[in-house]
Amino acid sequence: MLSTHFTKSIDGFSTLSEGENSLRDYIDSYAAEADKYSAILHANKSRLKNEIKAHNDILIVNTQDIYRHLPEKLLLFMNLMVENHNFNYMLKTDDDCFLNIPLISHELLNLSFEEKTWWANFRKFWAVDLYGKWSESEYEAPAYPPFACGSGYLITSFLVNWIVINKNFLHRFQGEDVSMGIWLSSLSPKYFQVCEYLIKLLDQICF
Repeated sequence: MLSTHFTKSIDGFSTLSEGENSLRDYIDSYAAEADKYSAILHANKSRLKNEIKAHNDILIVNTQDIYRHLPEKLLLFMNLMVENHNFNYMLKTDDDCFLNIPLISHELLNLSFEEKTWWANFRKFWAVDLYGKWSESEYEAPAYPPFACGSGYLITSFLVNWIVINKNFLHRFQGEDVSMGIWLSSLSPKYFQVCEYLIKLLDQICF
């Protein structure tokens, strides 16, 4: 540690005394910032509880809220769906996407889907990242099987039930979308490619 009695700076170096006030200001403000953050968390928790009480449309899962835990959160949600609802399809999307519900419903009523149909905008032959945020160290192949690209997808209840039945044997890979692709590849699902799915207006279907 540099001695605090050095007051004259040397080119290219800083002494403790030069930054001492800033450091002390930061330490003094830390407790206040922590209290402010705690108040925000408390307010958000209250809002979530009120939303759940009013609409029962949010599932709180006992897992750390980080990117690598998204596959686990997805499995917990699917398990809730199977246990509590009778459904033909499950649509998963991100909260920053727009859904054209009337058009999606129209397509579902007018298309004949097989029990293993997966409806999405797929990435195919996507190379496995070895470095960076989406690095994958536990999948050995050089490329992923087809997986839905980010914005969302729709799958049949048959596929959801299969995943839930086998959830204890499914490895959680680095992301939810690639995990879904790997899990379902063993079933050889019918991939139904959509051009503009859940991005803007869903106005075109690709075959």
